[in-house]
Amino acid sequence: QLPELGSSVVRLCVSENRLTSLPPLARMAKLSLLDVSHNSLASLPDIGGLQSLQTLHAQHNQLQSLPDLAPLRSLAVMDLRENRLASIGSLPASPHLAKVLLSFNQLTALPCFQDERVLSTALAEVHLSNNHLTLKSLEGGLLGAVATLHTLDVSQCDVADVPAELGYLPKLQRLILNGNPIKRIRRALLEGPVSDLKAYLRTRGPPHPALKGAVEERDGLGGAEEK
Repeated sequence: QLPELGSSVVRLCVSENRLTSLPPLARMAKLSLLDVSHNSLASLPDIGGLQSLQTLHAQHNQLQSLPDLAPLRSLAVMDLRENRLASIGSLPASPHLAKVLLSFNQLTALPCFQDERVLSTALAEVHLSNNHLTLKSLEGGLLGAVATLHTLDVSQCDVADVPAELGYLPKLQRLILNGNPIKRIRRALLEGPVSDLKAYLRTRGPPHPALKGAVEERDGLGGAEEK
């Protein structure tokens, strides 16, 4: 068990211990990195006040619930892999959020943003493999609205089809789908270049409403997808 820590701490790394709880962290206003990975934590204390926090590593625990993460406006990396989370709630409303790792949990729905303006900023990687996600979980959610998304991993889930709106994501280069019961799309497309799969998906439906204006503007200018 850790003692209560002072407000001047900038980096707290306590991974690979046998921690089952953490002391209050709310006063640690200067904390930029919190690494509590590889412990036995079932919950985290309130961390919403950590306005300087940029990196959160809480993977390989026993987390079943989370505190409110929306106030973390400086967070860039959030790693919550290999826990017992069935839901996330709101993701941090951070314009710097670039990487979200949620693989090997029990999620049945995607997390959301309280402030959807952050969707057009930095988010580049979302890893959701080995959860209980379905096509219904993905359709109309935040993923189809993230114009900056480069990598999406939804492998080893229960996804039976791929939402058409993913075909309009201009920067999407890696779409990992193996281990899902997808039967409506040819294997050659699923395993071939992502650009071919995206082109096919665009024939099946419109973009996410959040991207509709950008897609129409791009098409009107005759622009090509960003590389």
